[in-house]
Amino acid sequence: VSELRSLLGRTWREAFNVVETNYTGGEASGESVAHLALRIWRNRPEYRFEGRIHEQKTQSMPNYLPERFETTGVQVAHYGYLKSRISAKEKSRRNIELLDAQVEEGGLNAFAALNLGTEWMALGETAKAGAYLEQSWTMLRRQPAWQGQPWAPILLSRLATVRRELGDLSGVRALVAEGLAIYPDHTDLVFKLALCAADERDWAGAEVHVRRCLELGDAPAAYSGTVGGGTYLATALLGRLSEARGQLGEAEGHYREALAAHPSFVAPALPLATLMFRRGASAAEVEAALPAGRTAALLLAASACYEAGHAAESATWFARVLEREPGNGAARVGLVESLLAEKRYDEVVGEARLREAGSPVESSLAAAELFIHALRGDAAALAATLATFPPDLPEAALFGAWHALLAGAAVPDVLPGELFGVTVTLLEALLRIAEFTAFETLHALYARIDVAPALRSDVLAAVYFRRGYLDSAADEWIACVELEPSAGALLGLAHVALAKDLPADAALMLDEAQLLEPDNADAAALREALAAKLAAAQVAA
Repeated sequence: VSELRSLLGRTWREAFNVVETNYTGGEASGESVAHLALRIWRNRPEYRFEGRIHEQKTQSMPNYLPERFETTGVQVAHYGYLKSRISAKEKSRRNIELLDAQVEEGGLNAFAALNLGTEWMALGETAKAGAYLEQSWTMLRRQPAWQGQPWAPILLSRLATVRRELGDLSGVRALVAEGLAIYPDHTDLVFKLALCAADERDWAGAEVHVRRCLELGDAPAAYSGTVGGGTYLATALLGRLSEARGQLGEAEGHYREALAAHPSFVAPALPLATLMFRRGASAAEVEAALPAGRTAALLLAASACYEAGHAAESATWFARVLEREPGNGAARVGLVESLLAEKRYDEVVGEARLREAGSPVESSLAAAELFIHALRGDAAALAATLATFPPDLPEAALFGAWHALLAGAAVPDVLPGELFGVTVTLLEALLRIAEFTAFETLHALYARIDVAPALRSDVLAAVYFRRGYLDSAADEWIACVELEPSAGALLGLAHVALAKDLPADAALMLDEAQLLEPDNADAAALREALAAKLAAAQVAA
């Protein structure tokens, strides 16, 4: 407050920029963007906002006298862009309506196109976002001295993001080259190059760009740069690159460094915990590596713990998260899945019944209760719970058919294709807990789902393979190849052969797969793994 008051005494200044950090992730500890924002100015009648949204007032200010404006070190935290709040208020859709009305009144300009593109990005509508951002970029470059527009750097960054999401990597690189020629210290643009290289599995090239980000540090606030792009986010990306190259010790070190540098950014907790469990670390060791007191980090580590096969420990961690945050739906679902893996079925039902009406995970928890009744063969309990389940969800139709089988009632010969995904998920869950009788019952329904037979075999084969049933996986992939030869099925057979220590058979399947798809990236990765295994065998011999 004292710093703000001291600013007001500088009568030779007309306005002041502050450093505003906009939190854009799922919570205040998530992703954020820092930029210079004009938030303090003289109270003059001619200074009025223009536009319906992201209003501007600088048009009426003396921008031709830059000495009248001062950039301060005052920090402002803005939480209005948090995804949870946007979802609750449907803020982006409201903004789009306002912007559309503004465009209808005054026509589309470069700034309005940027804002429309940004709002469509927030809604996940990448193609629509790209169309507006491309228009903004075209219109902006028609303006004289466009490089001086304060929002030009953020347009470059967002357009690069959208081009990458749309798969236009060459377009990203061209845009970044043009942007860096004007803003050579724009770290976010260099970060985009790293991501593009990683998309192409060019791990070494990606690392070069990440190292450059670390040299630059975070982008200047004037660019509305991503906080951490030149520090902890870049370090976390180094971890991902090291992991992709099989340098697991280095990857773990980078993830630890990223968490230590910015404990509020908890995303590295998941890959770090995964790597630690993979090398045999105990739950206590993993927890000691997490940022102290960060519930979100414990939640991510609990997920890794569950995936590593430590269901009892993960159940404890999920329960601890719920002690701190009783309304955490992700933790509730995680606890239910952990209890299920432990076959603690009564506890699963008890936790599932704690679901809150209107919660995003309400249907998932209800489905968990239905699943327990179905695998137990309890038709009466299944029917009672089904009566409370939303009838328009695929799970309702699937469990309705399952109930019909248990009750000896008629089941349609063909079930709708929309049941495919949920059925695959439940089949894998049954394999995981070795409930084979229930698996056979559900498999009878799976065989009736209206999808291509080759797809049915291919997907089931992948489930068998993940759960370690190699012979069953091979049978399904062989059936898939007989029905409709595909590189995916042949690669699956190659994986099975490699897992069974049959490198010659694996090489044969791999050759056949690459005849069908010469540029298949998975085939290239598998060939590397095969070569490594053969080399190791030669050394051992």
